[in-house]
Amino acid sequence: VIDDIEDDEEEDDLTPTPAPIPITDSVGIGGISDASFRPGVFTPAHFIPGVIPGDTPPSLTSSTSNPIKEEPVQPQVNPTIQSNPTPVDTTKREQLTLDFDAEPTVDQRIVTAQPVFQEPVSTKQVVTQQTTTDTQPVVKKKIKWVPPSNELLEEYETSEQNNKNIETAEQRSALINQIFKDFKVGAEVEGYIIGPAVTRYNIKYQPNVQSRSVDNIVKDIAIRLGGVACRFEAIVEGSYYSGLEIPNAVVTTVSYKDVFTALPEGKKYSTYIAFGKNIQGEVVSADFRKFPHVLVAGTTGSGKSIFIHSIISTLIMRNSPEALKLVLVDPKKVEMVKYREIPHLLCPIINDPVKTKPLLDKLVNEMNRRYELLSQGDGYSDISEYNEYAEENGLEKVPVIIAILDEFGDLVETCKEIATPVVLLGQKARACGIHMLLATQSPTSDIITSAIKSNLPTHVALSTASASQSVVILGQGGAEKLLGKGDMLVDSRLVCKVGFARLQGCFISPKEITRIAGYLREHYETQYDPEFLNLEEEAAQEGQAFVAGGGTVSAMDAAEEAKYQSIKEWVMTQQYTSMSRIQGDCGVGFNRARRFFNRLVQEGVVSPVSEGNKGCKVIARDTSMDYNPDDVPVSDELTD
Repeated sequence: VIDDIEDDEEEDDLTPTPAPIPITDSVGIGGISDASFRPGVFTPAHFIPGVIPGDTPPSLTSSTSNPIKEEPVQPQVNPTIQSNPTPVDTTKREQLTLDFDAEPTVDQRIVTAQPVFQEPVSTKQVVTQQTTTDTQPVVKKKIKWVPPSNELLEEYETSEQNNKNIETAEQRSALINQIFKDFKVGAEVEGYIIGPAVTRYNIKYQPNVQSRSVDNIVKDIAIRLGGVACRFEAIVEGSYYSGLEIPNAVVTTVSYKDVFTALPEGKKYSTYIAFGKNIQGEVVSADFRKFPHVLVAGTTGSGKSIFIHSIISTLIMRNSPEALKLVLVDPKKVEMVKYREIPHLLCPIINDPVKTKPLLDKLVNEMNRRYELLSQGDGYSDISEYNEYAEENGLEKVPVIIAILDEFGDLVETCKEIATPVVLLGQKARACGIHMLLATQSPTSDIITSAIKSNLPTHVALSTASASQSVVILGQGGAEKLLGKGDMLVDSRLVCKVGFARLQGCFISPKEITRIAGYLREHYETQYDPEFLNLEEEAAQEGQAFVAGGGTVSAMDAAEEAKYQSIKEWVMTQQYTSMSRIQGDCGVGFNRARRFFNRLVQEGVVSPVSEGNKGCKVIARDTSMDYNPDDVPVSDELTD
């Protein structure tokens, strides 16, 4: 048997001869032929009698590829040994060896399988490209900040207005001196300074004359000058004179471009904003981070909205989106619409007052998180010091956040609870880089409380409706006498160390704002902070429901909210309802019935117009429910 096997191995190396040699008598161990003794090589090949040597049938192509791919041959674990009674022709076996050497089919299979073998490499490349796309914010941070050009801003011609004001000032100087002689006041006008909106006449006293002598005749001077509004300023900072401020004959327009180009340049001045021009025509500016919070008050037409627009435009033109983030709250829904989707926004513009409370709570959480960040390592006194460390060590900087809340009075009337986070931010947020600007057209003591006023030290008063509102914002009267259209009094030690600074705010047109915001949206991508995107859901989860009306404000807890919803369902089955009916039929106290009724009016369920004894008509009626007079939500609580 061993000799037969050795003869078989020698036959594999022989050159084929034309005459086939039968091997039917060659039998191996146990009667198994040599052709089936090595199943890993020869078993998969099946030869059909009559096939001409050199022709490869289709079935052979697939069978011959297996030995090539499996080289070196790995023996099977439990090979199944099958007997093959059919004699195997040596010539055909040698023909198999010849096909093996030629390898015409194997080369084709390898070429065909090559892309399949490279598929994992191709997939890896695709993943790498996708990873680059997902990390686009990192690439975006490397984009150089190119601020909007000053060419987007407009200029105004003022030479004709200046000539008219100089002529009027000469005439009034002579008239004021004559008034001093008539009233026997030892003072005279030494000169005047023409500002954009008012002219200040410098009053020099004689040695034995007090300033109160001029203050006592200010009303008489106003009458003699034709009923103009006069404002007396006893102390003028840096001057030996008192000042008598009288409106100009023609108000000179202060362009936004003039004040913007006059701001100091440099990285440390990036958050400087311009209030406007003083009487001398000088641009007055200060650092927003040093205010650190601003309170703005003014009636309709006083220039409050334009002043806020000038501040926002200055900040977004001088700071990159990575260095500054804005939070805009606009209950009127029309003032801030031009800034929609600019890259500086921390979150979308808030128009719903219900979202304001969760927004302020999140700012408080962000303030606490930043203080934890500042306390790490050796500790940092403020956010600027930490950003310097981050820049030196390749860490991510923390941006400055400025929250601008317009119509703060309406927000407080909707929800009194927003005063709590406002006070917290006013007390602690300065060092961690979070600042606020609150604007209102109704600066009353119930809205601008003493806690809010003391924690927002910079006050800007435009024209107010009454002297009492001026007292709330400034601590004294005077704002009620302002001319409007940007005429303001600023109470800030960064602007004026003695008294108040009277300034004329700049004018920025809606077209200029549109150009600035359009440039930023075109060149930079807007990326909101995910933590500030679910404000409405969080407000619903916290059960925040706010009520406004009748000068009363209340927030309902979960139990009271459930009571209100049951009463609302009952009211929607009625044709008319009233506050007294809710109180009597539903068994609630007067105060609670009033809150429920006001909310029903606010939500559009009940008409605010009473129809006599019937009460107010129910607008949103549920006609699918039949009214059952016995089905009334009764409460055990008869009073509040």
